[in-house]
Amino acid sequence: VGCSSVEQLSIFLVIKQVSPSYSNMPSNKVTNDRVLICVISHDYEIPTSTILADLREFVQDLDHEVLYFSSQKNKSSQKNFFKIDSSKQKKIGSHFIFESLGYGELQKLAFHYSIKHKFDTVVVLHQKGNIFQELLGSLNSFLPRNDAQVFLGSRFISKEGILETKTPALKKWGSKIITFLQNKILNSSFSDFHSRYRSFSVEALKLVPFQFNSDGYEFDSEILIQLWASGCNIVEVPIPFKYGENIRQENSLSYVWKLLKTTCCYRLHQMSLFYDRKFDLESGFAKYKLKKGFPSTHEFAIQSINSDSRVLDIGCGNSLVAGELKKGGCYVEAIDYEKPQGEQIIDRFTKMDINDSDANIAVSEFDNILLLDVLEHVEDPEAFVLRLRINAKGKNPKFIVSVPNVAFFVVRIQLLFGNFNYGIRGTLDLGHRRLFTFGSIQQLFLQAGYRIQTIKGIPAPFPLAVGENWLSRCLLIINQMLIKLFPRVFAYQIILIASPSPTLDDLWDKNRT
Repeated sequence: VGCSSVEQLSIFLVIKQVSPSYSNMPSNKVTNDRVLICVISHDYEIPTSTILADLREFVQDLDHEVLYFSSQKNKSSQKNFFKIDSSKQKKIGSHFIFESLGYGELQKLAFHYSIKHKFDTVVVLHQKGNIFQELLGSLNSFLPRNDAQVFLGSRFISKEGILETKTPALKKWGSKIITFLQNKILNSSFSDFHSRYRSFSVEALKLVPFQFNSDGYEFDSEILIQLWASGCNIVEVPIPFKYGENIRQENSLSYVWKLLKTTCCYRLHQMSLFYDRKFDLESGFAKYKLKKGFPSTHEFAIQSINSDSRVLDIGCGNSLVAGELKKGGCYVEAIDYEKPQGEQIIDRFTKMDINDSDANIAVSEFDNILLLDVLEHVEDPEAFVLRLRINAKGKNPKFIVSVPNVAFFVVRIQLLFGNFNYGIRGTLDLGHRRLFTFGSIQQLFLQAGYRIQTIKGIPAPFPLAVGENWLSRCLLIINQMLIKLFPRVFAYQIILIASPSPTLDDLWDKNRT
């Protein structure tokens, strides 16, 4: 369906009506919720008196505002709009933006307005005939129950509605096929990814960085992916197919390409192969997962420690590995710069900045020291591991260390094409200050006075990326075989076991008479 973009939308009309009383409100409505209704005129027409009447009939008992987006600039259209409204003796306020705004930009403005003015719900509609009352009734119906953060008007839930419409089969099946592909990429189960009739909880909108989304039509897919990925409860309600049949879009092929591209970008972002700020939804320790049940650094560390050992987990995060060791009978203490969610499952937690040169880490009191995915975050890892050796005080604790391999073949391929993409986790985690290879991590410990007992490559955590299934198992087997042949190229992570040599002070104290 080729036509010009909604970049032509240029008039931003704000209709405001606040109900003076709730005395006649039906019992199934929530009286303290404020509703913002955003209407986008896809045919660029000023709403008729009939449409406004239907809109008023529904919202008269709600504390609400209506944002109406239209491309009409001429004064006669503005006067006509005022005339329609004044005939019903309703007060109207207006605000005009005389510049080209894209479809996504308009929704960003509406969402920003809803947050700024403390609304509870935003309903997004497209103007197409006498539809408001029916659609608003469905899309706003979750308010009394508060059991959903997002409601979608789906054209594909009701098969009868699809069969009755005169919409071309190509458009109907095209929408279903694109939705199917997006569901496969995301492992989601939406029936209609591209409906333009939606309602959002404002609290849910606060969870996602929608301001970084696209300005075009792909905004709808991006905001839906963001909310779905944030764990919001999304419910679909049936709407007649005719409500989407005449909505204008960009050139169909261009639109499809952008939808699939943004969906794949999210998936690559989650796999830490690509970074996209709009999909950076997790923060802190929550973005790190336990890697157990398959070849991984976590599994290696757990299997390498005896059940009756004393363990110090430096940079414990959410105590994922520490918690497993505690379950196995170990005495576990942990250190990090902020308290983990799993503090209660270990024996003791100490809040400490390990970058502080005066920090006293008592490694001499433990049998095993864990440094799992820590050194790449440290400001000066050379000085840090030397301090740990000094604090060992001549004893021989076992250091289990893991770091990402920056020479992993995926990074090499990206560099070949001039790309160096950071991610939310993985080899190029945004928080990494240092990068390591097999050679550099060995030199770090050897030059600090450690004896390296074991060093090996670890495959990529495919079960976390694609799920625990036959595909991830096959990829793990292939990756392990390649690591045996070319560990420096195909190892996703590097893990080593090292022991500190006594310092000169330790030797003097041990041998003096």
